[in-house]
Order: sequence, then C-alpha cells, then structure tokens
Amino acid sequence: RNPSGATGRNAAALHGAIDWGEAHDRSLQMLQKRRLLPPLLVFLIGLAATTVAAFVVLRIDEARQRARFDALTDAVVSTIEGRLNEQRVLLRGVAGLFHASKDVGPEEFRDYLARIRLAENHPGVLGVGFSLLARDKDELDRAVERARAAGDRQFAAWPARDSYPVSTILYLEPKSPANLQALGFDMYGEPVRREAMARALRTGRTALSGKVRLVQDQGLGDTAGFLLYAPVGPESGARPGTAAGRASGWAYSPIRARELFAAALSRRDLADAAVEVYDGAPRPENLLFRSSAEPGRQSLRNERVLTFAGRAWTVQVTALPAFLQKSSLPLGTTVIGGGILISLLLTALALQQANAAARTEEEVQRATEELRRANDELVAAAKAREQAEEQVRQMQKMEAIGQLTGGIAHDFNNMLAIVLGNLDLAERRASEPERLKRSLALAREGAARAADL
Repeated sequence: RNPSGATGRNAAALHGAIDWGEAHDRSLQMLQKRRLLPPLLVFLIGLAATTVAAFVVLRIDEARQRARFDALTDAVVSTIEGRLNEQRVLLRGVAGLFHASKDVGPEEFRDYLARIRLAENHPGVLGVGFSLLARDKDELDRAVERARAAGDRQFAAWPARDSYPVSTILYLEPKSPANLQALGFDMYGEPVRREAMARALRTGRTALSGKVRLVQDQGLGDTAGFLLYAPVGPESGARPGTAAGRASGWAYSPIRARELFAAALSRRDLADAAVEVYDGAPRPENLLFRSSAEPGRQSLRNERVLTFAGRAWTVQVTALPAFLQKSSLPLGTTVIGGGILISLLLTALALQQANAAARTEEEVQRATEELRRANDELVAAAKAREQAEEQVRQMQKMEAIGQLTGGIAHDFNNMLAIVLGNLDLAERRASEPERLKRSLALAREGAARAADL
C-alpha cells in the first residue's frame, strides 16, 4: 500500500471538483443574463426591418399618389382645353356661315344659333355674336342704318370714337337682357380686346383675349371673363386690297370664366382637386377662376401652362383631402401594423425559446446542485477515510515500535541472563581458577553481545 499517494489523488480530485463547480456557477449566471438578449435582438431587428419596409412602401405610395395626381392634373387641363376647342369650333362654324353667305341677316344668324342650342351644349358661354370692323365713319354709319332697318330702331354704336378703325357688335344671340345691352359696343376701343382682335386679323386664326370684365357683367362685382375671336372674311377668290379681300369683322363669344370652368370641371372624377386658372402669371390680379377656397395639401400641387389661341394660361391644381382619402389601400399603415405584429410574434417565439432554455438551465442547475451535494458527501467521506487511514498508520507505527521494543528487551534480557549467570558461577568457582576463568569469559561475551544489541 501507498497511503501518501492515495491522499494526494483525493486532494487533487477535491480541488478539481470545487473549481469545476465555481466555473459552472459563473457560466449559469452569464447564461441567465443573456437569456433576454435574443428576444430583444429579434424585436429590434423586426422594428428596423419594419421601418425600412414602411419607408419604402410610403415612398412607393407617394409615387403612386403623385402619378394619380399628375393624371388628374392632365385631365383638368385637357378638359379645359377641350371646352375651349369646342367654342373655337363653334366660332369657326359661324365664320363659315358668313363666308358661305354674302349677306347674313339677323334672322339667319338667329336661326343658325338656335339649332346649336347654345345654353344646353355650351354652358358658361354668354352668347355668340358678330362684330363688324368699320375702317371709317361711312362704313360704320352704313352698318348702323342696316341694323335699324332690320328692326332694331334703338341700335347705336357706342362708345363714340373719332379714331378708326372701330368695331360694333351687330348680332349677339341669345337676346338676353345682358346681351341686348352689349349690342353696338365698340370692343376695338378697349386695349385688351383690341390686342386679341388685331391678332386674329393678323394671323387669320382664332384669338383668345386676356382677362376682362364683360359688358354683360357690369354691376355684378369682380366677375372675370374673356372673349374668343374668329376672323370673318375675306371672301373666297377675292383679290387682296379690295373690299371683298378684306376681313369684315369677327365671330366672337363672350365667356364668363366662373360658369365655363365650373361646368367643365363638374365631372365626378375631377371633384378631388382645387383648380385655379390665371391669365398669364399666377398673380391675384390675373385670377380667372378658383374652384375652391380650401387650400388642400400643398405637397400635392401641380402647375401647368395652357397655351390656347395665342394666350398662355397658368393652371394650378391642388389635391383636396378627399383625393388622399381615396387611396385604394393604406399601404404604409398596413406595413407598419403588420411589421410590428410579426416582430411581436417573433419576439414571443424567441422569448418562449429563451424560457425553455432557462427551464433547461434550471433543471441542469438542480442536477448540478445534487451532483455538488453528492460531491461534497464524497469529499467528506474522502476526508473521513483519510483521517481513518492516518489513525491506522499511527497505530501501525506504535505497534511496530512496541514489537521492536519488546524484541530488543527480550534479547537484552537474554544477554543479561548470560552475564548474570556466569558471574554467579564465577563467585562459586573462585577456588577453581580454570573454571572461574571460563565463567568470566562467558560473562564478557554476553556483555559484548548486549553492547552489539
């Protein structure tokens, strides 16, 4: 047996078990601290992904809304332009009437326009008329006499001017009270009207005037209007410079802007936009029409320049709240809500897994505690065994010392018995020298053995 070697192995095993237990405790503490880290990371990653997806979807939704709004703006501009084109075609038809008939009287003019049904088919257009171009006083006087001879005895050219050429409105249908008061008016004497009338004569094309107050709207407040002119004449085949080769006047329409644009933009698909139309630059004094006082959303506003009949209009279209509410699908809200819901579900799953891992760790910890208790019991048993072995070794040492001492004492007693026995014989043989000498020699030998022992 090697008791000292067994003790060393037990001590090493004891220290190893203690070190392992401490390391395991530290690892459990770290795992418990990290238990909530995966669910937290899952939730943060889900929120980040949701934010990115929502941003992308919102951008896409904004682009889709912008495309819808651009299409709405184009529809507004096209509708306005289409309504103006209808009026241009109407005036070209009137000019064609004067071209086909050398002498168009008031009855023929009225019958022609009655078939068109102006109020029904052209809302906002106050009428269609013919304004004569008089290059001198004689030509103007003849026109006034013709109009009076046709039945309008109160007809007069107004306002009176000494400079020529002048214009005078000979025909204007329908004969509403407002149109009747415009008969005879000299539009050529007003700068805005004259610019459009001269442009029509110069180019031979339909010309649009700037913003004016119509004669029919006098006394109605700040009511914006404009006029459309189509040149009439010269006669087909006439030589330039002759009377037949010169333009005789204009077919024209006085148009009240508010009524024309309101009728044109009354379609349901255009009701989600606020429209402003300016004659030229978008300044307050140039405003022709405003469909709504509601400002709308400034981020969705388009501006288009509509050029028609030699005049440039600025059309501003602003989205109303109803336009933004008609989104087919609230994609941004859906993505955000869905992303948060998915993030919460994934976080719940991760938390469930973390709890399961925690329960496993607790079970492992309980098993570890049991193992530690068993190990402690084993260590205690090892210590008790070590103490018992130490006691046994001590007893063995004492036993060995006792046996050694007993053996020495026995042998020493034997040696003393020899010495004492021979000395006793020597006393008895004192008279016999030879035998005395022998006994002394034996006593001396026993003493030497005792010394050796």
